[in-house]
Amino acid sequence: MFGNPVALFGLAALLPIVILYLVKPKPKDVFIPSLMFIREVEKRESVLSSLLKRFVRDPLLLIQLAVIFFAALAMAEPFYISRESVKAENIALVIDASASMQATDVAPSRFAKAVELAKSAFSERDRISIILAANIPIAVLKEGTGSEAKAILSALKPKATPANLNDAILLAREMLSGENKRILVFSDFSNADASLAGKIAGAEGIALDFFRVGGGGKNIGIVDMKQLKDGYSILVKSYVDKDEMLGIEILRNGVLVSSEERGIAALSSELLTLRNVSGTSAVRLRYADDFPLDNQVFIAAPLPERHKVLMVSANRTSYLKHALSSLKQVELAEAVPPIVPAFSSYAAVILDRVSRQSLLPGMVRELSLYVENGGNLIVIASEHLKALEEVHHLLPVEIRNDTAASGVKIETSNEVTRDIDFEGVAVKYLLAGAKNSSITLASAADGSPLISFWYKGGGKVAYVGIRHEAGWSDFYLKTSFPIFWSKLLEFMVGGEEDENLKTGNFLPLQTETRVKTPSTTVVTDRLFLDEAGVYEFGGKKIAANLLDERESNISTRAVEGMQYKRSFERTSVEIRREFRDYLLFAALAFVIGELMLLNRRGEL
Repeated sequence: MFGNPVALFGLAALLPIVILYLVKPKPKDVFIPSLMFIREVEKRESVLSSLLKRFVRDPLLLIQLAVIFFAALAMAEPFYISRESVKAENIALVIDASASMQATDVAPSRFAKAVELAKSAFSERDRISIILAANIPIAVLKEGTGSEAKAILSALKPKATPANLNDAILLAREMLSGENKRILVFSDFSNADASLAGKIAGAEGIALDFFRVGGGGKNIGIVDMKQLKDGYSILVKSYVDKDEMLGIEILRNGVLVSSEERGIAALSSELLTLRNVSGTSAVRLRYADDFPLDNQVFIAAPLPERHKVLMVSANRTSYLKHALSSLKQVELAEAVPPIVPAFSSYAAVILDRVSRQSLLPGMVRELSLYVENGGNLIVIASEHLKALEEVHHLLPVEIRNDTAASGVKIETSNEVTRDIDFEGVAVKYLLAGAKNSSITLASAADGSPLISFWYKGGGKVAYVGIRHEAGWSDFYLKTSFPIFWSKLLEFMVGGEEDENLKTGNFLPLQTETRVKTPSTTVVTDRLFLDEAGVYEFGGKKIAANLLDERESNISTRAVEGMQYKRSFERTSVEIRREFRDYLLFAALAFVIGELMLLNRRGEL
């Protein structure tokens, strides 16, 4: 096609040039002796043959014709129409890396399908940023080339955590710069609503497209686990709309110890209970579904920890001593003042009946230093406590010398007082007042604290005004008495750490530590639990599990107001491509060739 077709009439100039060239006489060198022969030859040649020979033998004519031909075509402005794709210059790819993207209802997995779609969404000339959407979004590439983006996409793997698409889209918005900004989100949207972030991005003129992968697979999985006093309860949930049979296997330290078949009703839950769990165990569901990640839960059962407790008292026998000795988690040591061991060797120190005469100044200093450095001190009311002014600064209460009788009133229900029966307990107590920053768990009728604690320096100090002997109370006769002291010591010292965590958590470590994860070994001081399985470090084991009911629900759902795409469609437009300049260059080249030819002939 031509933009100025009238210029094609310029080609008509070719005809007169050819005619003039052909009729122009051309001189010949003739030898006289052969004159008659030449004339005879000329007579024999046809007129047409003579014209053709003249036309071919002189290249100057061909060059001049080419110059006119290309010049005329260039003036006609020739062009052609092509269809080409139009894509944003700055593209941010948000890839959902949540646990549900490991579902295999699309082959080979939802995540692999998302990566495949993402690779087809850009060209080499685009600037590509990639954000991995886990529970915390991770920027893995900023304004890279197409080849860099494809290499990174091929190396990405899904996590065993939930995803936060809103934060990932907002991060993508911040990473984009320049014009023609576009965000592409690839997700199953099984439990995520990114409409809020989408509105924010859209308000800033950023094009936003959502690509949904997944076909709504079937799943039965473990969605919750709770620790009991003597084991664990495990919740299995079915997302299948019909009754199913599934196998349940229990493994301890990698060895199968039991297996059973159990039915589960459609869209219902089933509770499993494990007793006497120790070491590393696992519960595994034997069922073919589209989401194997939640078919297994790992358990790292901590070994019972014994705490060294020092009881300082002038009484060699007491109900409290017998109660503490019966506790499995307590390793009890006794000391009769003024001879006491170093406090730093003990997780907790109980100061019972101690007279002022047996309390040496050095012992008070060591006790204060012990608390300041993180020690745990429990002081029990006695008739000598008012006189022990040297330790009053450690107490969470102000002690008065008078005594009174009352019942016990729970002020704050926490792990110490919860489920402890104080009903009907009559006590003789020391009149006291709570200090600022102290917390009163139980009090007498007049408000005097009976159970109180506070944080002192780096440690903890508790005051127990319910004494364990006749004349003071009858609490020591109740079955709740040893339970109360077990709870109090666990509260003061700290019970067993929770070694069964959910994926997606960060576990702070004191120093750079070598950690064996379910798939590799890393050195870090802040461990990210992004895989389901057992983590080993520092001689201990931590189990991490998904345990997320929303992630286990792999049925894809549409969010109102969001438009989804299943594939990437390139937008194409018609583009006019002109090649006039090429024709002008060709004409110029022939002009230069003509000048060179004339110069060679000596005609310039």
